[in-house]
Order: sequence, then structure tokens, then C-alpha cells
Amino acid sequence: SQGRNLAVSILQHLEKEGHTQYLICTTAVSPDGRRQPFRVWHTMTDFVSLHEVILPMLTPLLPTAFPFSPRTPRFLHTDAFLDARMALLETYLRQAVEAAQGNLPPDLSTFLGLPPGGVTFEPLKAPTAPAIASAEWEFPHKSINWVREIGQGGFGTVFEVSAAGQS
Repeated sequence: SQGRNLAVSILQHLEKEGHTQYLICTTAVSPDGRRQPFRVWHTMTDFVSLHEVILPMLTPLLPTAFPFSPRTPRFLHTDAFLDARMALLETYLRQAVEAAQGNLPPDLSTFLGLPPGGVTFEPLKAPTAPAIASAEWEFPHKSINWVREIGQGGFGTVFEVSAAGQS
């Protein structure tokens, strides 16, 4: 059932070793709401290769052709272009996860940076501390006797506070 509780996003892109790389963050969510993020970098070529591998398993739920041309001249790689491409790649990954309907192909799971065999969450442990604070927690402390508004200052209302001794 891996894939049903996954959130996929692409956090950023950067130029590395002559290629644009995209940081993918896949967050697995447990039934009780705990989250476990997995991060991995991929190039455009990696996306195209992934599409070729997972397409037979997810047809007709994925488009047959990759959603856009991966071959764009480098001089057109402006920040605006890369941001738009990043959004399209993120949509593509979300569609692939949705198309898998909870049964991710192994190549897609690996691409998303998920561990082999799926995501596991440690069982929740019962709290070991008592539910009621111990007597050690109750220590003498100063108490506030009174608070008086004395005017307005540059950051809002100014108060005068009188603190008493031990209570």
C-alpha cells in the first residue's frame, strides 16, 4: 500500500556538473499523522528515463509521451523557465504516484528516494513519565502582584509589573 499516503514536491533546482538538478521531497504520512521526509536529487534525463520505465505499468493513467520536451537549449534556461519546468515535473510525479493507486512500481519508489521494502514507522510508545507532575516540579516561584497600564510606547502598550517574593 506504499503510495497512498505520500506527498511529493520539488523544493528547488540548481546547476550542478553542467546539468540542472531538482530536489525532490517525498513525505510519507502514517495513519496517525506522523511524517517522514525523503529527499533526493534528479536531472531531467532521470525523469525521462523514469517515464520510459514506469509507463508500461501505469498506462493508460499516465500520458504516453513525456509531458514536455526535455531538450531545451541551455541559453533558454532562465530562472523563470526552470521554475515552470520544476512545477511541471512536480505535477508529473504527483500524477504518477496517483496513477499507481497505492502500489508504486519499484523504479518510481526508488526515484522518489523511498527505502527498499517501503516506509515503516516505529510503533508509538506509551509515555513513560507520569501524567501528573511530581512534587519536584512544584518549586517556589515569584508571583505577579499587579499589572498597571502606564501608557503607549513605540511597540504598543507599556505596562508596569510588580513582582512579589516567594509564594
